[in-house]
Amino acid sequence: MAHKTSDSDPSIRSDFDLLILGGGCAGLTLAVELIQRRYAGRILIVEPRQNYVRDRTWCYWGVAPHSFQECVTHRWNAWSVGTQRQAVRQTSELYAYEQISSECFYASALRTLATAPHVSLWHATRADAVRSTPDGFEVETTRGLVRGPMLFDARPPIRPDRPPMLTQHFLGWHVRTHDRTFDPSCVTLMDFWTPQGPDIAFCYVLPYSEHEALVEATFLTPDCVLDAKRRESSLRDYLERRLGIDRYEIRYREQGAIPMGLPLTPRSKLPTGYHPIGTRGGLVRPSTGYAFLAIQRWSQTAAEAIVAGRPESIPARPYSAVSGWLDGIFLQRLVDDPGATTETFRRLFEHSGADATVRFLSDRAGLSDYLDVISSLPTWPFLKTAMKRTFTRGATSYDCEVLNEPPASVTRDT
Repeated sequence: MAHKTSDSDPSIRSDFDLLILGGGCAGLTLAVELIQRRYAGRILIVEPRQNYVRDRTWCYWGVAPHSFQECVTHRWNAWSVGTQRQAVRQTSELYAYEQISSECFYASALRTLATAPHVSLWHATRADAVRSTPDGFEVETTRGLVRGPMLFDARPPIRPDRPPMLTQHFLGWHVRTHDRTFDPSCVTLMDFWTPQGPDIAFCYVLPYSEHEALVEATFLTPDCVLDAKRRESSLRDYLERRLGIDRYEIRYREQGAIPMGLPLTPRSKLPTGYHPIGTRGGLVRPSTGYAFLAIQRWSQTAAEAIVAGRPESIPARPYSAVSGWLDGIFLQRLVDDPGATTETFRRLFEHSGADATVRFLSDRAGLSDYLDVISSLPTWPFLKTAMKRTFTRGATSYDCEVLNEPPASVTRDT
């Protein structure tokens, strides 16, 4: 899947109109949206990977169209949240829960890039120092110095002064079982099959047939690092003790950590023309860890602004102020009382309508949806949390003068 570039000299000093640091989901999506809108400027994408392979799975509810519809491999119109005693199931005819494999996404994006000779993708290239200049930015890369007036930084986020409120750690196995095990009509979004606290733990199941599924063990913890053996042990226990599977084949593995509630830099503190994107730019929904659809929506809006010659109108983030406020309260509630997580999610999915829940989780909610969701949750605990955040909330940003710091490692989002 290598994308050819016109530059073969390993030591290059070159000017571009637009620099993208990181050719993952956010970087490639922005480039695709610009190409589709016939942006004529020279684009450079700097990507440390030598090759693209299947390394992650993206899921979301199909509430809006995007440029990678051809890559949707599965759709489900039912999902459930389980507890130790029961499972709450929702069904929607309006919205499907959709899955995209990264392998198909990368292939689709690279095909589009191959049609645009003004776009260069440098594989196996690392971006190091980034300097702001009167004319834009200079970036030291392992292939030489490059310059451009606009820079979109999709590298993993630098280590902030304050860590994220929670980190979502996961380990997933695509398994094939000997016996019929899974219900292919319904996704298990969260199965809280063990007691909660101090960390929040659940399992997630994407069923492809009665014999195959992607099963993930997930932990939400205040710690940025989680023992890999703990994730593997939890996943094996779930397959064998909860699902009763004694024989299975592991066909594919994926793992990662997603920061939830990452402190972000206010736009006013960023150099003109510098745009953090992806996880670094807050495109991961703080309360859920979902990012794919937000990246699509933000990239569409940003590309339209760039092509129209109005880069100053590029949005800082894709989420509304109301969503951001509610996400902060929701995360704070999980941090303060992780043992109440099971009951919180059970009530959300049992007492609010499926379509309202989907629109709320996808940042598409209207007033009636917000009221529906809020009324389903325990009022007094969330009210206390809202008051706490209102009167004791500290700074939520970190100083971004350190553009040159090496990024911390953050992997896939689901």
